[in-house]
Amino acid sequence: LRDSASNAVILTIDFLKTTDNSDLYTFVIEDHIGKFIQSGLRNPAEVFHREAILLLHKVVQTFPALTPWNYLAPLTDEDPEIDFFYNITHIQMHRRTRAVTRMSGCIEQASVDVMWSYLLPILAPVFSLSGPMIASSGLEHCVKIWTPNLEEETQLSDLSEIA
Repeated sequence: LRDSASNAVILTIDFLKTTDNSDLYTFVIEDHIGKFIQSGLRNPAEVFHREAILLLHKVVQTFPALTPWNYLAPLTDEDPEIDFFYNITHIQMHRRTRAVTRMSGCIEQASVDVMWSYLLPILAPVFSLSGPMIASSGLEHCVKIWTPNLEEETQLSDLSEIA
């Protein structure tokens, strides 16, 4: 049932790419699928978290020029060995580490809201499930990325919103 629902959402995203209806895009992607992705990224169940990452990947690939997806578009690649979204959901820890490293090199211009809404929820399970080496390495990358963006304001009121 979950696979059928995911396929229906993917087909909907593909359909929206063929239309020029901005109101329909806003209603479906921003108001519904985007919010589902954000809640799925914060879900502690791995299956929902992974599904949200895969849907986010599809949205970013389909609408790479639109905000906020344009900040995440540099993370995608045709080669699965390089693609952030593929590697961050991979079962092997060294692939997840590779994804964190790739993220640090691609996302320096991302807005604070993109980091809070998408990147940190994606990375949180990687830090909590792994040993101190990847957690340390990953946090160093996040600090490196975040530092230039500290001047921007965010819509979040506290850290509990990313958990």
